[in-house]
Amino acid sequence: AVQSDDHQYFDFFFKEYHYLHEENGKAHDVDGEIYRYIILKPGDDLDEILARENTIGAIMSVEGAQSFIPGNEASINNASFDFDQTIRNIEAVKSWEHPPFFVSMSHHFYNGFCGHARSLPGFASKLLDQKVGLNEPFNDRGRKVVDCFLGLNDYEGNGQRVLIDTKHMSVAAREEYYEKVRTYNDGKPDHQKIPIVVSHTAYSGHATMAEAIVRPDTDEDKYADSEIFNNWSINLCDDEILDIFHSNGIIGLNFDERILSGQKVMDEYENRFSNRDIRDKHPEVRRFWAQQMLNNILGVVKAVVNAPAVPSDQKVRIWNMLSLGTDFDGMINPEDGFVTSEEFGDLY
Repeated sequence: AVQSDDHQYFDFFFKEYHYLHEENGKAHDVDGEIYRYIILKPGDDLDEILARENTIGAIMSVEGAQSFIPGNEASINNASFDFDQTIRNIEAVKSWEHPPFFVSMSHHFYNGFCGHARSLPGFASKLLDQKVGLNEPFNDRGRKVVDCFLGLNDYEGNGQRVLIDTKHMSVAAREEYYEKVRTYNDGKPDHQKIPIVVSHTAYSGHATMAEAIVRPDTDEDKYADSEIFNNWSINLCDDEILDIFHSNGIIGLNFDERILSGQKVMDEYENRFSNRDIRDKHPEVRRFWAQQMLNNILGVVKAVVNAPAVPSDQKVRIWNMLSLGTDFDGMINPEDGFVTSEEFGDLY
């Protein structure tokens, strides 16, 4: 269905939204206990909802801005989709009862708005071609889409602001977006700033985004030469961590083994542990992956702590900006020690 000529991304997104709505707030009996999820909307009391027994507070988000396009892959690649209708779709969604909190501009493939970073390794990269739009900057349509989501310039006052998630965006696109946010936020109090969201990511080990692309991610030996961290440009660099920090943004830590780890770490893991160790959830397997998550956390934290431009009494705020961005609903190979949210207690 997704590959058919009749497929339209926005129609599919519309159905997904209403599918979630059908069960919103409804009680479900699970082994004699009642569970429910509640989709939050702007203005809801999050603490009150989370205080309810056996209740999940769900916040809507969208991965990939192609979800708002009234068209399919072919219409994106030849730029024939109705862009005016795309803008109307975005503005309609912003007025829904539960608008998304944030939207990722990019995902694995080009969507006609901005370039994406390489995200698929090994065999997957040969099966699924990411070359179209890879590493490209924003185009004019993409800039208008960003303004429409954020309610800026020609789209000021067009409804609930929807934040931009920079995960999957190319370095060129991220650099432009960060500059836009810096300019907008300059001189504004914290509550008026646009926070930068990076929903499910890891630390690259690079000081700058420019450094991250000196050696292109399409060079198969780039990852082979990595050590503690995955050095692809899809992961965070020190300079952009500072932009996220200054915007009062949020960083979600991905749970994918390879996204979190360089080749040296992956080799060490495979050499140390047998399949039986993994299957039995050996404590050392969990300790290994908890340590690697900590390496990534501290990589992010040190980018701020070691920055001379950040006042000493402000550095501690970086801890407020870290969260779990598991990507459990994505196409990932999760850490063998922490495969589902049921194991968060063990991670703690």
